[in-house]
Amino acid sequence: MGFLSRWPQAPVKSSSRKSLPPKFLPPCPYCGKPLDPAPKRQRKCKACGKNANVLRSSNRRARIVTERAFDAHWRRERDKEWAALQEQAAQATGQGDLQSARMAY
Repeated sequence: MGFLSRWPQAPVKSSSRKSLPPKFLPPCPYCGKPLDPAPKRQRKCKACGKNANVLRSSNRRARIVTERAFDAHWRRERDKEWAALQEQAAQATGQGDLQSARMAY
């Protein structure tokens, strides 16, 4: 028995988050198997190998969706913002305020 064997070993810290019971884990939108650990943004499913993305609503509630649904959501958001900018520029141009119209774009 050596000198160092008398010292207690430090506990090994796990880098992964705690695992939840399977009934509380969100399912993969492709294959339906539980995603462990639950994704915060994006996670590749261990069962099917496809990416599951997380969409958050205004009240911070998370939804696990496919990549196609995720892309469609952000395209709609981009189109809404673009339409608002075009409306703002049209109003400024109609009033003869070209400086505001330039700033809208």
